Amino acid sequence: MRNKLYHSQIALRKTIFLLPAILLTLLCAGGAAGETVRFPSAYGNGSETNTSVSIEVRLNPSSASTVTVDYAVTGGSATGGGVDYTLNSGTVTFDPGDTSEFFAITVINDGDNEPHETIQMSLSNPVNAGLGAITTQTSGLLTYPYKKY
Repeated sequence: MRNKLYHSQIALRKTIFLLPAILLTLLCAGGAAGETVRFPSAYGNGSETNTSVSIEVRLNPSSASTVTVDYAVTGGSATGGGVDYTLNSGTVTFDPGDTSEFFAITVINDGDNEPHETIQMSLSNPVNAGLGAITTQTSGLLTYPYKKY
């Protein structure tokens, strides 16, 4: 009887010790299988002479569930609202099995003689996944004609 009680106490101690680690792993992993969403790079670029720039968002690994993540402009030197670019906040949706999706920035060529400008975008509020390592991307708009100041 004493031997059974001793082994039960050891099993209980191991369980209590492991529960915080398991809970922490589940909270940090994001989705059920550890899926995360992120930008492929912290930096990107586009040209003011383009009318649209595609911004990639990646999911790793692919998921058996639909995954969504919100995106928004959170900074930069370019002026939004149709002056230098147009990008409304939105949501990227990954269908089951997808690992790459895009959203587009509409670029306005204002023709101003100005230095290159930037747009900073961020990911937030993932559903069925966690946020990966790169959740903010700064994209440069190469302006033409370019004038050094």
